[in-house]
Amino acid sequence: EADIATTRAEFGLLDDAGSHVDARNQRRKQASARRGLAKRLVLATDCLVEAQMRHGADVIQRYKLAIDLRPTWDRAYLRCGRVFDTMLARRRRELAASAAAASGALARGGTQQQTAGAFADNVCDFDIVAHEHARGAINHYAQCLEHSAKYAETALPRLLTPWFVFAVTS
Repeated sequence: EADIATTRAEFGLLDDAGSHVDARNQRRKQASARRGLAKRLVLATDCLVEAQMRHGADVIQRYKLAIDLRPTWDRAYLRCGRVFDTMLARRRRELAASAAAASGALARGGTQQQTAGAFADNVCDFDIVAHEHARGAINHYAQCLEHSAKYAETALPRLLTPWFVFAVTS
C-alpha cells in the first residue's frame, strides 16, 4: 500500500491530500485551458492575417504555437498550411517578375528570347525557398487530413497541387 502511494506520488498522480482524482481533474482543467488558448490564438492570428497586419514567419510561429497547445486540432494545421501556400504564391510571383525582367534584358542584349521564355516558365522549379514553402504547405495539409476529414474538401486539393508541381521537378 505504501509502495503504491509512493509510486503514484512520483508520477504526479497524487496531490497533497493523496487523491488521484484531484490530479485527474487538474489535468482535465489544464487540457481545457490549453484548448481555449489555442482557439483564441488561432482566431486572433486569423484576424491579423485577414487585416494584412502580419505575415510570413511571424504568423507561422503563432500557428505552430497553437499546434503545440493542441496537437490534434485539424483547423490549426489547415490555417498554417494556407500561410505556407500564400508565401509560395508570393514567392512564385516574385520569381516570375524577376524572370520577366531578365528575359527582357536578354532580349535587348540580342540573346535568344526562347531561352528566356523557358527560364521564366521554370523559374520556380529550382528555388530552394519555394520548395521549403511547398513542403510546409504539403506537410500541414497532410497533418490536417491525418487528424480529421472535416476539412478534406479544402485541404486535399491544396495538398495535391504543390505536390504534383514540385514532384515533377524533384
